[in-house]
Amino acid sequence: MRVLNDFYKVGYIYEEKQMWAVYYDLETAQEAMVKMISRGLEVTGLESQKIVMGDNLKGVHRTPRVRD
Repeated sequence: MRVLNDFYKVGYIYEEKQMWAVYYDLETAQEAMVKMISRGLEVTGLESQKIVMGDNLKGVHRTPRVRD
């Protein structure tokens, strides 16, 4: 299994709150950003980030593993 350490986040304003959409592929993030703009959302930016060991990942939804 490949570990993804890099991700891209698209910032946008929704109901007067700053929100972030997270993508693991730059092209997908750019496409999503264009769709948001065409839908009339205020897009605040596109950023690249890296997950570093020890980062506080509280609040990050993780899909539980299903074991046989």
